Amino acid sequence: MILIKNKMLILAVILFFSLALFPSAVFAEGPVTFTVTFDGEFIVGEEVSMIIRINNASGTDGGQFDLSFDGDILEPLDFKPGDFVPEMTGTDINLISANLELDDGKLRVLWAIGEGSAKDTGILGTILFEILEEGETTPVFSGLKVTDPDAVDMVAEVTVPTVSTITVIDVATAKAKAIKAAEDAIAALKEPVTLADGEAIKDARALVVKAKERWGAVDSDFSNLKKLEDAEKHYAKLFAIFTADNAIAALPSVEKLTLKDEDAVKAARALVNAAKSQHGAVDTDFENLDTLRAAENKIAELKGLKPTPPTGGMLLIQVAGVFFLLAGMLIYNRSRQLSAWKLTKGL
Repeated sequence: MILIKNKMLILAVILFFSLALFPSAVFAEGPVTFTVTFDGEFIVGEEVSMIIRINNASGTDGGQFDLSFDGDILEPLDFKPGDFVPEMTGTDINLISANLELDDGKLRVLWAIGEGSAKDTGILGTILFEILEEGETTPVFSGLKVTDPDAVDMVAEVTVPTVSTITVIDVATAKAKAIKAAEDAIAALKEPVTLADGEAIKDARALVVKAKERWGAVDSDFSNLKKLEDAEKHYAKLFAIFTADNAIAALPSVEKLTLKDEDAVKAARALVNAAKSQHGAVDTDFENLDTLRAAENKIAELKGLKPTPPTGGMLLIQVAGVFFLLAGMLIYNRSRQLSAWKLTKGL
């Protein structure tokens, strides 16, 4: 919540007297630090949030800081308290406030926790800014103080946070940079990809999605998008084969298989079938398909069913049998024809 300047003065007074009235039982060791999430490239008209997290602050009972920035580029719109300062309950004096108009390009945040913070870390607050015009600005923290009743002069040691430079660019430039970042990531992919390239493929796709969703890029803007799509398809095939192979490898040996393992055997076969039907895998892509076939035969035997021979085995036997049968019949018929001819010739 944003309080008016008079309430900021009241909060400052409360912060001063709270040191004497509410001693803390737990104190932080080492410097209090702040983590600021607010960097990157933005465009005019965007609203962006600066998240401020306080760390190593257990037992501290208040503090303040000023934040300076280029007022022509950034305009603070709102301040939302985080979870570090608890809500007021009973006689506890817990307040946090921000004066977003302390000066042109400068704001101030104050907070007080009556009985000292029970938290070691938490979000102090979030400042919402509007981007006004193109340019660069580096927000700077100053006047940063955190009160600690157990510290010398009741002021805790504090490490002043730094904020990266904020760059505001036009939409066309931002779009072009986003597309190039995606294209560079795609170009760096190996050909062909391996299972080790999964993260690189995901990162490249994420950059494509960012360029499309944030900057309005379309598929035709990327010169090498097909390479990424091919890499994704090949990786999906490799991963499907890898998953099936692992499922087969996890099966007990044929000698130890029982009917309790039937579901696992069926699941392994389902993974093999999915890899083949969905990703174009073939039998030779799998490392241990014979093991799966043997397991399936064992389950069939345990169930009193006729085992399925290896693919092509029975068919080959049947074809060979038919061949020899036909050959035998042909020889027999030729022999009878020859005998009849000899009789007619009186031989």
